[in-house]
Amino acid sequence: MKKNIILISITVPILIYIAYKLFKKPQSKNLQKSKNIFLIGGLDYRKGDKKINEQVDLVKSGINGNYQVQGFTYKDLQGALNALDKTPNSYVLLFSAGCQYAENIAKKLKELNQNLSNLYIAEPFHNGGKTSKSVQNAVNMGVPSKNVFVGKNTGVGLGIVKDASNTPNCSPSHWCALTQVTKIITKN
Repeated sequence: MKKNIILISITVPILIYIAYKLFKKPQSKNLQKSKNIFLIGGLDYRKGDKKINEQVDLVKSGINGNYQVQGFTYKDLQGALNALDKTPNSYVLLFSAGCQYAENIAKKLKELNQNLSNLYIAEPFHNGGKTSKSVQNAVNMGVPSKNVFVGKNTGVGLGIVKDASNTPNCSPSHWCALTQVTKIITKN
């Protein structure tokens, strides 16, 4: 009798553990913190502009930790949307001309039931036009206004939304915002 009790007391916990492992639902990727940053970059065709690979390098230079960065040109909204579908909970950094898609990206994040605080908007052109409205609508949808980083004039977002964050001072101005904002994204 004593041997049976000992055998049962050993066997039952083992069986419970095996059943737990067999029937446990795998954790959804949506619950895990992503280590991906998707950049929709700025203009890249004028003299002095940086190509998307150079913009990605500026993002990479601000990373604290192990993050993967994928860049999309300011013309490739669909590529970024597709990447979000495949890699949930990624950070999205919109820069300069790429900020015109702030509302589109915020809608996609909501559709995917993702956190709108994963969207960062750096130095959008603010002239009251398409980009201004897109950024304002994204903030109205729930993107934190502190995730909008602005420079010292409307050409780099000044006045676009209330309570925006100032881009940290850096040089060369505007392009270095990619590195500075990435430092903020990855500091956690």
